[in-house]
Amino acid sequence: MARRTDKQIDEDMGRAIADGRELEGWEPIAARVAKAPRAVYGLRLSPEEYREISAAADARSMTMSDFLRSAARAAIDGDVDVEKVAALTTLKQKARELGEAVERL
Repeated sequence: MARRTDKQIDEDMGRAIADGRELEGWEPIAARVAKAPRAVYGLRLSPEEYREISAAADARSMTMSDFLRSAARAAIDGDVDVEKVAALTTLKQKARELGEAVERL
């Protein structure tokens, strides 16, 4: 059987919806629905960032999600100066790079 194109699938689904058959062949299931649904957000981390965040969360007996949420909340609430943290992070990285360069001499 030839593979259907996206256009064909879209047209078939349009006809099924128009005819009230879009759920035909599907089985209802019992599902738990969260009382307070959350958004899911992907975050790209370097391996070093992942290790550091994971270690910091573990040290506080928190999941990484809870740790990141509480850190973001602290920044939102003004308990953390995000610009200073970013500047210090950049400074720390540059110092690390400088130290590595000195070791290579």
